[in-house]
Amino acid sequence: MNIYEMVTERIIKRLEESEEKGEKFRWIKPFDITNGVRYACNYETQIPYTGVNRLLAEPDEYLTFNQIKKMNDRNKDDFLHIRKGARGMPILYVNWKEVLDEEGNVKTDKDGNPIKKPFFKYYTVFSRQDVINKGGDNLPTKFPTKHFTYNEIEEITKRELLRFTSMINHYCNQYDIELQFINDGTRAYFSPSDKVVRVPNMNNFSSIYEYASCVAHEAIHSTMLINNRVSENEYNYKEKYSREELTAEVGSCLLLSYFKIFDDSKNKDNDIAYIQGWRSFIKDNDTKGIIIGAAQHAQKACDLVLDTKLRLQILEEIIENPSAFENAPEFIRTDIEFVREALKNNPLVWDYISDELREELSDDMGDTVGVATITSFDILDEER
Repeated sequence: MNIYEMVTERIIKRLEESEEKGEKFRWIKPFDITNGVRYACNYETQIPYTGVNRLLAEPDEYLTFNQIKKMNDRNKDDFLHIRKGARGMPILYVNWKEVLDEEGNVKTDKDGNPIKKPFFKYYTVFSRQDVINKGGDNLPTKFPTKHFTYNEIEEITKRELLRFTSMINHYCNQYDIELQFINDGTRAYFSPSDKVVRVPNMNNFSSIYEYASCVAHEAIHSTMLINNRVSENEYNYKEKYSREELTAEVGSCLLLSYFKIFDDSKNKDNDIAYIQGWRSFIKDNDTKGIIIGAAQHAQKACDLVLDTKLRLQILEEIIENPSAFENAPEFIRTDIEFVREALKNNPLVWDYISDELREELSDDMGDTVGVATITSFDILDEER
């Protein structure tokens, strides 16, 4: 079984399990109040896995076998080992190989540099819950688990919705995209010809999550021209449209996973049809690596909407000048994970963050808790 077949098999299995259980299918699980970990990430570095790995791995902390071995080398008394019967999870990453001509010689570009093409490899990771010591205790989480009251959930949702709206406005202003909210609207779409995102007003949705999901979906569509993913003329072709729709479905879930917006949506009558439709489409296209391709495009689209380049730039500036934190847009300044990373780069950033974030951070300031800024799927490697 090659990598593409392995990914397809796992996604189809997830679709079928949702259908059997009568559950709503989400390409990526939304924010969960019972889980301190918001992403699938590396246990030691807390760096999140990206791209298709977000579809394959549950939100949890994972380790490679080599990382477990190194932890044992540092402290032999623990005798950490993998729980009997535990199953590993494949994590995909990109590698590169030189392109050869018919005679076996390396092809070069006009500057004489070897031409290389990407290919996928994978390594296996294990959940920290399945890594136990000689006493049978599993590794503790590095993320604080908090329990919220109903009022706290309501306040968090309001705050995160404001952050989400700020991000969408920042992105649309940056790329000259017109965002239209329609009273009693019945359609949501992106028009490539005039660069317009149109969605119904929030009060036309039965839940906040469904509203945010709809806006995120169309925002991901709007990146198609900026990222040269689909041209305006290609958008109406059936196969291109289906691939683009899959990218938007994955991308909207991926985008919302960076916000603490609780999934308050209800099951709908068309959930089964939705699952069966995507299962059929994926099975018909499984040899084309359609899921991996959609996940890569979705990650790049999210990086664009989240303005990852600006985040990295500000983090670099903060090392020399903590006041550079104030140059970040509001949706970045109020992102607690970005703030944690900023504090790692320069503790003096503490003077520039809000009282609300200080209070939220006060419980774990002494820990190494935090998630690094989002990075491109293309640079994922085993050490992460």
